[in-house]
This record gives sequence, structure tokens and C-alpha cells, in this order.
Amino acid sequence: MKLSKEDSALFFRLYWSLLYYVNQKYPVIKGLKKPDLRDWNINKILELEETFYSHLELIDSFIIENPFEFDQEELEIVNSWKKAVKDRFIIISHQKDHTIFLHNAKIPKAYGVLGLYDEIKDITPKPPIIAGTILLPFKRKIIHSGIIRVDSEPELMPLLRDTIRKNFQQARKRFGIILSLDKPIYLDENLADLIDSELDMNWNQIESNLPEIPTKLLMEIMVSLELYVNKKVVMEIIKRDDAVFWLRKIIQDGRFWYHKSYGDGWAPIHAIHILPIIKSKDALELMMDTIRYRGDDLGVWLIENVPGLLAAFGEDALEDLKCFSSDETLDPFVRTTATTALAFLASKNPSYKDNIKEHLMELFNSTDEPTFASLVADDIASFHDPSVIPQIRMAFEEKRIDELFKTEEELESIIAGERDDSVFSGFEEDPLNHFSRENIEYLHRINQPDHEEEDNKWSDEEEYFDFETDEKSIKKKIGRNDPCPCGSGKKYKKCCMYKEK
Repeated sequence: MKLSKEDSALFFRLYWSLLYYVNQKYPVIKGLKKPDLRDWNINKILELEETFYSHLELIDSFIIENPFEFDQEELEIVNSWKKAVKDRFIIISHQKDHTIFLHNAKIPKAYGVLGLYDEIKDITPKPPIIAGTILLPFKRKIIHSGIIRVDSEPELMPLLRDTIRKNFQQARKRFGIILSLDKPIYLDENLADLIDSELDMNWNQIESNLPEIPTKLLMEIMVSLELYVNKKVVMEIIKRDDAVFWLRKIIQDGRFWYHKSYGDGWAPIHAIHILPIIKSKDALELMMDTIRYRGDDLGVWLIENVPGLLAAFGEDALEDLKCFSSDETLDPFVRTTATTALAFLASKNPSYKDNIKEHLMELFNSTDEPTFASLVADDIASFHDPSVIPQIRMAFEEKRIDELFKTEEELESIIAGERDDSVFSGFEEDPLNHFSRENIEYLHRINQPDHEEEDNKWSDEEEYFDFETDEKSIKKKIGRNDPCPCGSGKKYKKCCMYKEK
């Protein structure tokens, strides 16, 4: 399915005019003298699209100035592009009326997308494939921006077909196939529907009494809500002067740490995300005690989330973090939650950079623990300071670094700025976002057990899929640090690496 020739021509006239206007404000393509991009390098057009998507506010000034004298209907189409969706998608099938683009975000959505002058199936390889583009509303339909960047390794897709199926199933159940971007998709941030369906509890009844509930009972409610704790509950907790006292009781109680126990293992995880929102001295002390004594129980949270949570305490935590990272009795992974937090704080506060770098170098040069040396070397590399290279090379020569984590070439590449600085991925995120609808639904999805009856539900969706099993592609190895083939934009180790086992 595609637009008519007249509508396709209208789209390109409007869209290229807007991109031309953006280019005047933020020059990307030098020498662009008219709103016609047919003969320009595709990479430059993509760069211009990136600029447009980063400055959607320019749509307002474009409409006010109306440099091309568009009529009201045409300006309304341009105005609707504020609702654009730019990302990598998984094209899973071509239907009679549209092509299905699966957005593999924390809350998956499936869009029915139309082609422009050409059918999408005629300009892309056979699904499933990963494709990057911008989805735009156009006359109550969804189209792409004219450029679809197809992933160079579509043969990886069969490796993740179960994940794709599950995400599509959830998207279809939750929203159906989305055929228009004009109407907002309502998501209840209070999680009332999930609380009701998953726990058989009434959120409205809880909400009406929140301010009057004693802190002890408020904590019991948080535990009872299991995964489905929302921002309103958290904001009520942090108002309480005795919040840290009761959070400590939860963290110290072994019952709360395990799946299928009271709270289903979520209460301590919620607690460590609440502490940096409180930001007090006793909250930081409790956070470090939790890391020190519950590192094994935190599991993957220790590596992926805790450094960012420590950094969220801010500059007031610097000396405590330095002291914590100097404790040689701690497990290497526990210690480096603090060193990574320090390195991140240095990247955000240049005035502390030299002091923190000196501290990390002292730790690196004095340790005889290869794992810790490897991990802290990664933090040191994030400073991009070539002066540390001789000491890192010497450590490799003396076999003081475990190359399982980073090779000498990889570290030097990071120092030179040639590799992605993924060590700080997600650290700027507000800890309160842990309790967002998007994140809770994501955690709900990845923590749901696989049930045989759920597998059977896929049978009515076979029309949407055309997966071919290729033994060579299934045996193809995906590196831990490679982009995840599911299209999320994350590294494989931070996305589907553990879901497919």
C-alpha cells in the first residue's frame, strides 16, 4: 500500500521545504539553494533529518513565517509532524493495506506504515529486517520520511524471532496496529490498570488515602504493590522524615529479596531507586551498605544501575564514594560501582576531574586484583587522557589486568575517543524514571515467565510473520558489546543477551 502520486508529491514538497528551512537555521548541507533534495548525498540528508528531529520546535516558527506560502491545510500537515517517531524499527511483514513496523521500545508498539511513490516491500529486503527511519502522520495515515536505512546484517533476525513475536503480541494486545499518529496513545502513569489486573488491588482507593497513611503502612503498601509501584507512591515516601529508617528495615529483611516471596523481590530494588531521590547523608550510607552487603542479591542491577544511582547523589557524595572505592575488602564489582560513579561525576563536573582521576590512578596502580584493575582501567579510559597510556601498558605487561574485560587495544581506543563511551550509558536518567509507566511495563514484560498457553496464542498471528530459519545465521555469534539485533539501539549485553537463553 502506498500514497497516490499526488499525495506523494505533496508530501515531498512540504517535507523538503521544512528541511530546507531547518538547514537555514542549522546549516548541514552547504550550497542547498532550494527545497529539493533529490541530488544530495543521502548521508547529508540523514544528518539534516537528525537536526530536524532534534529541533521539532522549528515547526512552530516555520508555520508562523510560512516562507513558502502554504495554505491552511498544508500547514496543518506540517504541524502534525511534531508527533514524528524516529528510531530503528523491525519491519515484520507486508500486509494488504500497510507494512508493519514494530517499535521495540520498552513499551512496544506496532505501526501500519504506507509507502510513498514506491511500496515499502519493493524497496526493502524480505522481512524481518531492522530499518531506521522517521514515521510521520499524513492525512490520518502513517508514512515514512522517504529514506529507510536497512540494517546490514538482516540474517541475525532469526536469532530473536521469539522476542519479536512476544513484543508484537504485547503491542497488538495493548494498542492494536496503530494506523494514525494524530490521536495520543493514553498511558496511565499511575499504573491503575496493571495494579488491578496483576494484583487485584484498587489504586483509586489507595491514592485517596496516601497523605494520611503512616510511613510504616505506606511501606507495606509499597511492598504489596510488588513491581507496580508508581511515582505518586514514591513522591509520598520521600516526603516522610522517617523514610530512610523504614527503607532500611525493608533492605535488611531477607524476605523481601527473593522472587515469589512477600513483595516478589521488588521492594529492595525500588528502595535503592528511592534513596538517591531522597539524597540525604543517611540515604547515601544506606545505599552503600546495601551494595556492600547485598551485592550478590542485586545481581545485574549492581553492574547496570547502581553506578548511576550512586552518581545521582551528586557532588556531596564524592568523599564517601572515594572512601568506599578504597575499601580493598570489597568484591571488585562492588568497589567499581563507586569508581564508575566517580568517573561519571568527573565527566559532568570538570573542576573535580583532576582530583578524581588521581584517585582512580592510585587505586589502579596499587591493586593486585586483576578484575578490579580491569574495571577501574575502563573508568580511567573515559577521561580520554593519553598520559595514562604508559601505566596501562605496563599493567598489561605485568599481567595485572584481566583481558577478559578489556584488551589493551580497546582501552587505548577509548582513550583516543575512537570507541563509544558506553560505560556511562543511562547514568543521566532521573532515578524517578524507574517508576515510569514505560519502565514498569518493560520490567513486567521481561520478567514474565514463558507459559505454554502463551506460545499457543501465537498461532492466530502467523499471518504477520515470515521467519526463515537459516542454520548459518543462527550459529552467527553476536558480541556482548555489539548493537542488539532487536533494534533497541542498546548493546546486546544490555538488552536481549539474557532473554534468549
